[in-house]
This record gives sequence, C-alpha cells and structure tokens, in this order.
Amino acid sequence: MADMRHCLFGVLCLLAASAAGAELPDLPAGAETKIEDPSIGGNGYYLVYVPSDYTPDRTWPLVVCYHGLNGKVTTWPFKNVLGGKRCIVVGMEYYERGSGGSGGSRDVENVKRILPPLVKKLKVDTEQLFIGGFSKGGFTTNRIAGQTLSLWAGILILGAGGSGPGGPGSCKGKAVYVGVGETDGFRESAESAVASYKRLGAKVTFEIYKGRGHAVDAKSEVMRDWFLANTEFRTVEPAIAASEELVKRKKLGLAYKTLKEAAAMSDTFGLCQEAARQAQALAEAFEKRFAEAEQAAANKQVPRAATILRVLVREFAGCDLAERAKKRIPELTAEAKGESQ
Repeated sequence: MADMRHCLFGVLCLLAASAAGAELPDLPAGAETKIEDPSIGGNGYYLVYVPSDYTPDRTWPLVVCYHGLNGKVTTWPFKNVLGGKRCIVVGMEYYERGSGGSGGSRDVENVKRILPPLVKKLKVDTEQLFIGGFSKGGFTTNRIAGQTLSLWAGILILGAGGSGPGGPGSCKGKAVYVGVGETDGFRESAESAVASYKRLGAKVTFEIYKGRGHAVDAKSEVMRDWFLANTEFRTVEPAIAASEELVKRKKLGLAYKTLKEAAAMSDTFGLCQEAARQAQALAEAFEKRFAEAEQAAANKQVPRAATILRVLVREFAGCDLAERAKKRIPELTAEAKGESQ
C-alpha cells in the first residue's frame, strides 16, 4: 500500500508559508542556477538544477541534496545518477558549516522556507519530495528527515548512517535508499541505518559500492532505478502486487489488464519488464487452456470444450482474451451442428 502520510506535512508546510520573500530568478531547463540567500547560513546560497527534459505541462519530483563535510553546495550525485533528467535537484547549504551539528532547527526551517517559492516558480510535485546527501550530508539527511518525516516520499543516505525516527511502524512503507562504499569507514553505520529503518517499517534498498571507500557510485543503476521506481514508475510495483492478489482470487483478466498497462509504461525499466513477463505468463496459460478446448472440440467433445471456454470467459473477464473465448463458444456449437447434418 502506498504511503500517503508524506503528503500531510508538505501540505501544511506549503499552506503555512506565504509566497512573500525574494522572487526567484528564471530557472531554465538543463541549467544549474545559484540562488543568493544570506539567511540560509553557511556560504549564503543554494543551487537549483532544473532537468533538461523539464516542461511546465506536468509536475516533477524534487530532491534536496546535502554535501559532505567542508564541501561545496552541489547537486551531485543525484543530478548525475539521473543523467540530468527527470528530477529537480536542490543543492542545499548548511546553516553552520564544519563538523558542528547539522540538521538542527535552522536547517529544518531552511528546507521549509525554500520549498514554497520553488513550488510557485516550478511545477513541483509536492507528493514526490526527496531528501538525501553524502557523508555529513547523509547524517544530516537522517536528522532532518527524522523531524519532517511526513514531508518526504523518500530518503537517501549515502556514505553515512543513523537511526530512523520514531517507534515501530513510524516509517511504514517509506522508501529509503542507503548506499555505502565497500571499504567505507562508515559502512557499519550505514548497515545500522538499514536495520533501524527496516525495524520501523521502511522499504529499504541497500547498495554496497564494490571496490570503493568513502565515495558514491554516481553511475549506480540501483540508485537510478530506486528513483524511477518511486517517481515516474511508482505505480508499477503496486500494480504487480495488486495483480498477484487478483490471480489468487481467479480474477485473471483483471490481473492481465493491470499488468499490461504497467508494462506499457516502459520497454526498458526493470519493473515494467517484470510486469510484461507476468502478463505473458497469464496469456500463455490462457492459450494452453484455449488449445485444450479446441482439442476437445476436435475429439467431438463439444460440451467439454464449451465448459473450458466458459471458465476462461469467467476467469479472464475484463480483458480481450475473455472476448475471444466468449466468441468461440457459439462457433463450436454451430460447427458441431453442421457436422451432424
């Protein structure tokens, strides 16, 4: 079941924040724009990257990105992982730079403050807000997310760790990605975060970057697919799960239709390919039983053939396969009568 709780804080936050304040400059597609904002603290600015495929006729996911210790404000690695497409990326600054505590109330306030102007300026999907970061940014992500959990559709902790917020079930269904280098000194902390978020009910994806230390694989297909599965293809996995329940209830036609619709979203995305495979398996099961009906008819067992077809009509109701079986029943009857004359 999709996690709807992430909408609540976002709605309250956006309603509470007025549109007052400095107007954002033009934010062209395919470009990274520096937004001067002394009140944000640190070096006094943040970055907004608008994907190269951005158009204003639809809404877009957005990820807030925190850099590592003493690093520069950046949209890396999320912009890179997605090839500069599909997602708005906001490179955030800390209120206090250095090794001091980040993710406190001022950093939380900054996130809540910058979002409304961005939503006003760009077509942001407020139900697809993500937060993530590397190293210090990963630890900061964990702390901010813990205070604003309902705002985020997903959390990305890279080269870092931390414990999830709240008690059992507090993160139920929340999408969490944790990535860490194979020899990273923070690997144990990352593994602890994985265990913690799982205990809290989160849906965790854990990736170890083979052969890497304290670094991120900015070409990670696992991270890319995690983003896609939780943004533009977020309906595919629930569709597959729904189809499995339909199969258990012998609603094969509805399952087939659901899978076909999910598969049609992409020829290359893994979950869509899985939906296509499952749809094909149902189609093959139909064809096998349809062939049994045809064989029964050929053996002069028309009543048995008709029975098989009626079962197919019932079980595959809701898709074109059922219509094919339904059409064949009177044809068999007519053929049998013709042969008897």
